[in-house]
Amino acid sequence: ISSFVELPADTSFLSLLPVNWSSLAISSLTSISNKFLSITKVAIFVYIFFLFLLLERQSVIPKMLAAVPRNKGMKVAVMFERITRQISKYLLLKTVISALTGVLFYLTALVTGLDLPVLWAVLAFIFNFIPSIGSVIISTLVIFMALVQFAPVWTNVFYVAVLAISTQMILGNIIDPRLQGGQLNLSPFIILVSLSVWGFIWGIPGMFIAVPLTSVLQILCANVKSLRPVAILISSGKSYQRESEKQKALERYLRKQDKLKRGQQPTAEHVAQAEDVEATSEYHKGDFILPESFGDKR
Repeated sequence: ISSFVELPADTSFLSLLPVNWSSLAISSLTSISNKFLSITKVAIFVYIFFLFLLLERQSVIPKMLAAVPRNKGMKVAVMFERITRQISKYLLLKTVISALTGVLFYLTALVTGLDLPVLWAVLAFIFNFIPSIGSVIISTLVIFMALVQFAPVWTNVFYVAVLAISTQMILGNIIDPRLQGGQLNLSPFIILVSLSVWGFIWGIPGMFIAVPLTSVLQILCANVKSLRPVAILISSGKSYQRESEKQKALERYLRKQDKLKRGQQPTAEHVAQAEDVEATSEYHKGDFILPESFGDKR
């Protein structure tokens, strides 16, 4: 701009614009901070409700056994126990991974000289609870602030980008899935849809608890016979693949024992015989894995 407009020495072009930049910055920061505090307050309340629900699981199960019919009580209790155990494990592991992400973002800002390292650590911890989208948001914010602070010196910007993206790739795509395992068994597409749906209902706090809520719905559907197809459709497909592999392994084992002809399907009697063989450990472990119920899986 200075090549086209004659400016006095040591004068910024922005200073000549009829804008009160200080008041604009203060009003913008005030608006952002108020919005952030509102989101944080609602998110804390939602997690407090979840915490109290999890703390009461020991008393809820006996009440369920007394409230529902006797022949259904144990199934409901097992289902609720699985829900609380799965959600507890998810929140615990997610908290640990988020805390580790916050520490690494703090070290990234500290090493590269990025301002406000504590702020980036806290934001990384919070946004990491939002699956998929949260890591993209915090990484984009950090890289953008590095551009604002360091440009046109691109070395530090490059370091910030590499460290932030590497942290999210390693923790989000390698460590987190390995620790969580297949316990949630949700399709990535369904996770994105659940983020949109719960975000629309409860705003940003809904996005924080979208995965636990969807996981609860999946367990409920899996234990209701008429809704079990819904549970299968929103799953990642690993359970179906695992059951298919177990079925094939069972057929191979029975054919080796000359108990099943080609084209014939295993019967309940075949499964019972295979269970007896498994109990006595007289079979090759690579040939057969006992099938397990999708809904009652622990």
